[in-house]
Amino acid sequence: MKLSIIIPTHKRPDMLRECLYSIFENTNDVYEILVISDCDDKHTREFMERIIRKHKNIFYFTQKSPGPAASRNLGIKRSREEIIAFLDDDCVVDKSWIKNILDAHKKNPKILAIAGAIIPRNHSLISEFSQGLEARADTKNNSYFYPSIVNNNSYKKKIFHNMSGFDTSFKRASGEDVEFNYRLDTAGIKTIFRKDIKVYHHYKTQLWPLLKQQFWFGHERLKLMITADDYPFDKSNMSIYYLKRIMTPLVDPWLRLVFAIRQKRKYSLLYLPLGYLQQAAYWSGFISRLFKRLDN
Repeated sequence: MKLSIIIPTHKRPDMLRECLYSIFENTNDVYEILVISDCDDKHTREFMERIIRKHKNIFYFTQKSPGPAASRNLGIKRSREEIIAFLDDDCVVDKSWIKNILDAHKKNPKILAIAGAIIPRNHSLISEFSQGLEARADTKNNSYFYPSIVNNNSYKKKIFHNMSGFDTSFKRASGEDVEFNYRLDTAGIKTIFRKDIKVYHHYKTQLWPLLKQQFWFGHERLKLMITADDYPFDKSNMSIYYLKRIMTPLVDPWLRLVFAIRQKRKYSLLYLPLGYLQQAAYWSGFISRLFKRLDN
C-alpha cells in the first residue's frame, strides 16, 4: 500500500518548501507527491525544478483553472497509488504522518475516508481564534478535527471512481472541501478520525486577512447552501431551521467566548468582539453574493 500526496499551491514557494521538506523527513519509498499550481508562477516553477532534480517520485503540474478544487482534481487524475492524501501548502506534517495514514487504512480496510488532527503552527490571538472557526476542539490533545476540511484527509482512490471530484465552480479556497464532504456523507461514506495523523497549519495572524478570508467564506456560503442543500441543519421542522439560521450570527460569538474560557485562553474576553467582527465579515460576503444572484 502506497500514498499519493496532492498539494495545491498558489504563489507561495516559501511555504511550499517547508511543506515538502517536512514530507521528506517521512519514509522515502512509499509515496509520490503531486504539486499542482493554478498559475505558472516563476518562483514556484524554479523551486520545483530544483526539488525534482534532488528527489524522486515528485511531480509538478500547472493549470489555468483557478482554485484548489481544479488542482485537486488534476492531482487525482494523475495519481498512481491506491491511497490519496490531500495537504495544503501552508502545512507541515508530523514525522510519522505517512506511516500513520497507511496504518490507519490497513487497520480499517472498509473505511474509505480518514481525517487527522490539525494543530496550529503559530500561537497568537488571531491564529487561535481563526483555527477555532473551522474546527472542533480536542482539548486533551490540543488538536482540532473538522471532516469538511481536507488539508489532512486521506481517501482510498476507488472513492473517486463512483463520484465526481471537487466542484470546480468554486474558484477560491472557500467551500469546495465542505461541498465535497457533504456529498460523501449524503452517499453514506463516513469519515473517521485519527488523532495520531498530525499536520501543523499556518493560520491567519492578523485581523484584516482574517476578515477578508471570512468575507469570501460567506460569499461562497450561498452557493454551498444551494448545491449541498445546507446539510448541517435539519429541515424536518422549518420553523426551527429558520430560527437556527437567524440566531447563528447572534449566538455564535458567545459560544466562542465560552469555548475560549474553557480552554483557558489568555485573551478569552477578546473572543466576543472578534466573534462579532468575524460574523459581520462573513455575512457581508453572504449578502454580497445574494444581491449579485438577485441581479442576475
